Amino acid sequence: MRGAALLTGATYISLLLGIAARKALALVLTPEQVGVYQAALSFVDLVVSFAAFSFTSAIINVRDNLVSEPLPNLKENVFILTVAVNGFFTLLAMALGLFSLSKTHGTILAALIGVYAVQRFLSSLDTFYTQILERELSYSKVSRVTLLVNIILHASSVVFALLGGGAWAIPLATILSTAFGYGLDRHYVKKSGLATLRKHAWRYYDRGTARWLWKFGTKVLFNRVFESWLFKIDNVLVAFLFGSFYLGYYAQAFTIALLPATAVAPIVARVSIATYAEIQHDRSMLERAFAITNFFLVRLMIPATIFIAFESKDIVRVFLSSNWGGVAEPLTALAGLVLTVPLFENAKMILGATLKLTEISVVRGLQLLLLVVLIAAFQGGGILYIALAVSFVNVAGYVGLLIYLKRILNPRWSENFILPLVIGAIVAVLVGFALEPALAKVLPPAIGIETPLVRIFLFGIIILAACLFVEYPFRKQLYRDRLAEVYGKFRK
Repeated sequence: MRGAALLTGATYISLLLGIAARKALALVLTPEQVGVYQAALSFVDLVVSFAAFSFTSAIINVRDNLVSEPLPNLKENVFILTVAVNGFFTLLAMALGLFSLSKTHGTILAALIGVYAVQRFLSSLDTFYTQILERELSYSKVSRVTLLVNIILHASSVVFALLGGGAWAIPLATILSTAFGYGLDRHYVKKSGLATLRKHAWRYYDRGTARWLWKFGTKVLFNRVFESWLFKIDNVLVAFLFGSFYLGYYAQAFTIALLPATAVAPIVARVSIATYAEIQHDRSMLERAFAITNFFLVRLMIPATIFIAFESKDIVRVFLSSNWGGVAEPLTALAGLVLTVPLFENAKMILGATLKLTEISVVRGLQLLLLVVLIAAFQGGGILYIALAVSFVNVAGYVGLLIYLKRILNPRWSENFILPLVIGAIVAVLVGFALEPALAKVLPPAIGIETPLVRIFLFGIIILAACLFVEYPFRKQLYRDRLAEVYGKFRK
């Protein structure tokens, strides 16, 4: 519990630092510059996604009592395959960057692709040492590295931008912080006396261990590829269809839309998966754990979705600046993404814990196909229609995942979805037709930051309170039970 708390604390501090840095960068960088580096990053991620065999996960997952065959020199073979596979796709991304996306800033884009390709390679090596630390439950060290890396990333990106770095500011800060994280993780592993690599690791290559690692990695590859493409292909297509200027707007909207998911990520990623894996063979316990997690996620995400949909203009003024007004429309259109990303992750954890990886890949693959078709069909509507397509695909994907999930447990439709969604819809109508017009007379939207800040605070409190207080009289006992269960967990 202490380790999870440390990681969660580091995550939230990093989130706040990121918000502050984004505000500073929005005052210095132009949409064109943001679009250029986002195009490079997205392109690299599409290529490097094919290296997502997650060999390093074997460091944590492989235990002597869980494998049917001995795996000699496991760490050395994980390192060899990680370097070989990621090295190949790094070079491939750099090579393809010389011939792709020539419509948008040719030379500088190819150079930025090279920078991000190297950064992703360093990141894969860093993950190797992070997994060693996590296997030994050295969460304090992992948290320390996470926090320091984010401080360096956000501080240096602002410094580089102020020095006139332009589109180079964030890529250079990213590779600098990644190199620092790699060096620090490697230092902690050696200093702690943890078992690490032997010298000349390639001499310890073992065919049997490598074969097992390939099988292990292939199980998650397609899911990782589909997921990476689903969240990056829209960026690349926006850059190709409309240019880097509009990608700058779209990428900022997408980043802000993911903030609620980032805020609850520690709960989903670090608490849910461990709990689900532990009780995967007990259907009633699994259903109960899912219901508890989903209870809080649904009741946080519905108000967050309404808030972002109606307050997008004020959010843009506060988190970016009035110069980024073009972000507001696509941000509102991404409301479906805001709602479903953390819910999808929670449901995905259930399927992953019960080894239903194929089902996840099928849903992600169909989502990707549908997104490409919708973008091709409605590209005439610009980035607004692309944002709507992304929202629709994410909502449809979550519904599809629930269909698979129903085979494992009862989703408890009434408790988890029907009443909260109905109340959310009513609150949204009241906000749109009553609260917004009334508040506009007292606190009209303004160019400055003071009035938008007050509006954001009032809207946030009112929307959250309305969603919870309207439901509470109908579900008093349920609320009490869920809060008592969470309180009991924290007291242990």
